[in-house]
Amino acid sequence: MKTQKMLDKFTFGKTPACMYLAKILNDLQDNRLNSKVSKILVSYKENLKQLEKANEQNILSVKNLNMNINIMRNNLNIHIDNELVSNLVHNIVIGDMKSILRKVKKVRVIENAQKHLKKKVENGKSFTTKDGYVIVAKENNELLEPKYNITNIQDYITPESLTEKWDKKMKKRNIVIED
Repeated sequence: MKTQKMLDKFTFGKTPACMYLAKILNDLQDNRLNSKVSKILVSYKENLKQLEKANEQNILSVKNLNMNINIMRNNLNIHIDNELVSNLVHNIVIGDMKSILRKVKKVRVIENAQKHLKKKVENGKSFTTKDGYVIVAKENNELLEPKYNITNIQDYITPESLTEKWDKKMKKRNIVIED
C-alpha cells in the first residue's frame, strides 16, 4: 500500500479555501482524491491563465473576456465524491474567476471614463482613478490615453486580505484551526 504524501498547506494557493482544502485532503489521506482535485484545479487555472494571456496580447477584448468568464462561471459543474472537497474546489475556482472579473470591471470603467474625460482634460493636467490609474492626461498639448488590460490592474482583494477576514470570522466564532 502506498503511503500518503502530506500536502503543503499552500499547495493549492494562499486563500483560506485553498489552505483548508489541503488540510481536509491531508486528513482524508486519499491519493486518488488528491490527484482528482489537483487535475481539476490545474485545468481551470490553466484555462483562466490562457484567457488572461489572450487579453494581454489584445486577442481578446475585456468585454469578451468578461463574457467568457461569466459563461464558464454559469456552467461550472464540479462533482467530487466528497461534498466538502467539492464545495471547496468550486469556491476556489469561483474565487479565481471573480478576481479576473474585478479586474475586467476596473478596465471597463477606465475605458468608459476615457471616452468622456478626454474632451475635458487641460494641458499639464490628468484624470486618475482613486487607486492611481491614469485615465487621461495632456502634456505638451498631446492627449495621453493609456491602454490597460487586466494584467496591468491589481485586484484589491488579495489572499492576505481574505485570510485576515477569515481569521476575524473564526475568532468571533471561537474556532481555532491549527496548522
